[in-house]
Amino acid sequence: MEKLAELLTELTRNLVDHPNIVSVKILPSVADGEHTRFEVHVSPGDLGQAIGKEGRLANAMRILIKSAAQKHNLGRVLVEFKEAKT
Repeated sequence: MEKLAELLTELTRNLVDHPNIVSVKILPSVADGEHTRFEVHVSPGDLGQAIGKEGRLANAMRILIKSAAQKHNLGRVLVEFKEAKT
């Protein structure tokens, strides 16, 4: 899971104006325990850049992470984008 978090961090850092604020947290899903949830925290002004127009960038990153997780039999993953608390 750490490799997926690193990949997600690097992808996001290349899209935003404040890459030093980007962080990714790995959390187990509370609902069923079968999912792993990635929370991507970005600067409040960078949230739109990370998500992209109509969410296209966020969806593309979700597809990459889900594909990598499936390839390595890591189970289902969820990716959420949130504003970092300052």
